Amino acid sequence: MKFITKCETRMEDYDCYGNMTLKAVLQLFENVASYQSDTLDESIIDNSLNGIAWILTEWRVEMIKDIPYKKEYTLETWSKGALNALLVDRDYQLLDEDGEILAKGEASFVLLDMETQKPMRITDELMEKYQPEMIDVWEGKKFARMREAKTYDFEKEINLRRTDIDFNHHVHNLTYIDYVMEMLPENRYEKKIKKLRINYRKGIEAGERIIGKYHLASDKEKIGFYGSANEGKISTMVDFWME
Repeated sequence: MKFITKCETRMEDYDCYGNMTLKAVLQLFENVASYQSDTLDESIIDNSLNGIAWILTEWRVEMIKDIPYKKEYTLETWSKGALNALLVDRDYQLLDEDGEILAKGEASFVLLDMETQKPMRITDELMEKYQPEMIDVWEGKKFARMREAKTYDFEKEINLRRTDIDFNHHVHNLTYIDYVMEMLPENRYEKKIKKLRINYRKGIEAGERIIGKYHLASDKEKIGFYGSANEGKISTMVDFWME
């Protein structure tokens, strides 16, 4: 079942050129999924407070066209059902008043028992509430597993703020967009990210030291974020393509 709603935007959703930012689009996608869950009596925040949380494992998003200020937009989202016993995919679209797609995305989730920190089995009963749709914004495209860069051009420490921590006690998934912007070299900062993938391996919690590492490859840019509690292993990886 598609969930469709009109989009309300804010001034802070736009850049200095009057176009919606990538982070703002992802915030809209994140919120519209939450709105659908609310209508099904599956409140994401209520469930988290009761020890069950939907944890994002990956974002895949494309900014197709500029999204100017003061236009009317529509958000669409739908669950594609369980890929296996532990993983669910959800798709998103942002459309203008003529029905043209301006941005699209896909996210993967696991259902986590917060006490044991282990994934829970996704039941048919739960999925039936969402009435999954077999519609694919990527039209059947298969994504290869993301890989950590073998070498990096440079690294720097990221300042973890108290406000970066969300209601699941991890760095909020969209805060990594801010971290990416802090990592960009000066000559890359003014360019627009057109495509993005983020893979979340292990949540970074309050009090950890974060090291970001950047690599400019021939076809894309890669950033790895390493939390101090993860014993030198990568916590979150980002692949992105500039205009």
